Formats: sequence, structure tokens, C-alpha cells
Amino acid sequence: ALIQQSTTVKNKDIRKFLDGLYVSEKTTVVQDDE
Repeated sequence: ALIQQSTTVKNKDIRKFLDGLYVSEKTTVVQDDE
């Protein structure tokens, strides 16, 4: 649930907030989704 909620925020907030972490977490979300 945390990942799903975070993904929505990362779309426009975390993106500029944490560039490195954003990509790192996004990769994990994509792998989990696929």
C-alpha cells in the first residue's frame, strides 16, 4: 500500500525531491508490477 501511494506522489513530487531514490524506487515498483 505504501508503494502504490508513494508512486502517485513520486510522479511529480518525489521526482524533483529525490532524483536518485526516485529512480531506485521506481525500478522496484516496475519490477514488482511486471
